[in-house]
Amino acid sequence: MADRDGAREFTRIPLRRQVDVDAADVRIRGAAIRDLSLKGLYVAAVAGLVPGTECLVRLSLGEPPEAYQIELQGRIARCDAAGFGVEFVAIPVDSHQHLRNLILYNARDPSLHEREFAEHLGLRPRPSPSS
Repeated sequence: MADRDGAREFTRIPLRRQVDVDAADVRIRGAAIRDLSLKGLYVAAVAGLVPGTECLVRLSLGEPPEAYQIELQGRIARCDAAGFGVEFVAIPVDSHQHLRNLILYNARDPSLHEREFAEHLGLRPRPSPSS
């Protein structure tokens, strides 16, 4: 979840929500998120997962939980005694927008996150070849 020099691309926000994670033969339902960024999240659940394992993350946005979910493709980035970190590797466009809005709504300083989003090359359209 950190870039090559150890600096984070996106500031984490503390967020208390439940998440479902499917990784290999492990299914985790209703686990607590400790923090979230546009790059990944930390799940407070011990599940015996191995770093590098691909996973599907579902984050509910409404009631009932199935009303709308953000679905993210991820990879287990790290595991420790309290839980595990997931790095997002693919985010569908509609889920990306909902995730971005969730972060901005829960951020202490939304302008900081707006700047991070704007400065991140992967979130801006590429210049056209004629530019």
